[in-house]
Amino acid sequence: MTPLEIVVRGHARRRYPAERATLRLAAQVDGSDRQHVYDRAVAVHDPLSRELAGLLDAGAVTRWHSDQLRVFSYRPSSEHGLRPLMYRVAVKVEAEFVDFERLSAFLDRWAVVEGIEVGYTNVFWGGRSEIKPSEVSPFAYADWCRSVGLDPESMRD
Repeated sequence: MTPLEIVVRGHARRRYPAERATLRLAAQVDGSDRQHVYDRAVAVHDPLSRELAGLLDAGAVTRWHSDQLRVFSYRPSSEHGLRPLMYRVAVKVEAEFVDFERLSAFLDRWAVVEGIEVGYTNVFWGGRSEIKPSEVSPFAYADWCRSVGLDPESMRD
């Protein structure tokens, strides 16, 4: 007797919990006095760095780093011509969180701090970025069986 082969084409959905999130933010300050702008940016960056170091020690963050400190000037213009020279100091920070409760509390605290710019948060599902067909096909098969009025368990060996 020839074995029966069933081919199912369809789709299925599964939920997987997030494993980590990468947060990018910056201590960024603008103003007309270069030294004052620099001092304010450093004053914002220092406690941010200390908190991230503490979260790393606590295991809520797996890694974090600060980018180089950037200082530059620009001259805005208006309908009245060029305005005085302005300065911007920025220190970018990236942190990888594995504790989402701590990430949420961290964002709640820092998103409202003057001089902090929250860039974006990327959430990763680790090895789940590529789901194997063998993981989804049983669910697609079960959905198909139900859609044609069959019990998926009745087709088992």
